Amino acid sequence: MNFKPIELTDKPVFDQAFSRQYYENSWFTFTNLYVWRDNYSTAWAIDDESLVVRLQANGLTYYLPPFSSPEKSFAVAVNAVVGESRQRGDSFLMKGLSPAMRDEVAANQPDRFIIEPQREYFDYLYAANDLRELAGRKYHAKRNFVNRFRATHQDWSYSPLTSDCVEDCLQVAAVWCQERDCEASAVLSNEFRAIEEALKHFDFLGLRGGILRLAGRPVAFSFGESLNRDTVVIHMEKADPSIQGLYPMINQECCRQAWGDAVWLNREEDMGEEGLRKAKESYYPVRLIEKYKLYLKED
Repeated sequence: MNFKPIELTDKPVFDQAFSRQYYENSWFTFTNLYVWRDNYSTAWAIDDESLVVRLQANGLTYYLPPFSSPEKSFAVAVNAVVGESRQRGDSFLMKGLSPAMRDEVAANQPDRFIIEPQREYFDYLYAANDLRELAGRKYHAKRNFVNRFRATHQDWSYSPLTSDCVEDCLQVAAVWCQERDCEASAVLSNEFRAIEEALKHFDFLGLRGGILRLAGRPVAFSFGESLNRDTVVIHMEKADPSIQGLYPMINQECCRQAWGDAVWLNREEDMGEEGLRKAKESYYPVRLIEKYKLYLKED
């Protein structure tokens, strides 16, 4: 396979490949693959009309599931990637398989692969209307945070996020980074750079979102994009952590104003971080989008 590094101008190729089937995995957007490209040496190739994406992390080379048309066999496409991996001299590893992909591979070659869940990478899926309304007893605490914020900060304002807001968003991200000492964490530093990349190409990437201000000062932002015909994926959401209720506030306002047409909201994974897991569970996901990894028994 003839792999090439991912570039901004490759977006139409990825968009076309992702549109051929109904994907729920938050990884399967050009934005995610592009803004994190330096961390994963992201490269891609076309093989028998399938898009194949290769990544590298922690000394491992791995692949995303091949993106093929529904008429083509997923198992056959996986075998082609196995052959590519073998030709490179790597141990084969594929991440991000859905349950349907897992089942097809297992049925096709039951004795060849080991398939394991990746719980830390399961996406959290919410009913968008739940997050817009925060209705019912289970959202009582969230409503209280929002109501106290509104009562305390009557000078707040919300506006759609545009490319003109880049510096304001970076100002918020810088405050967030300072609170968490990003310079001491490669993961957080990389996230800040991913935010910069996304904001720099905001319009081209087709992103939407909102920014919240207090007395004109930017204090929170959130942005994402359509993942499929009825689901939005939220890529980034940052707020000044010293202001109580700010995260529930920007979350609800974006759901109402930026994503009023969404049925579902995918708020990505928790990366195995206990605090992040609790925060995502506190919004009561309707289900988790499962992801599986695949490797060869013989390896």
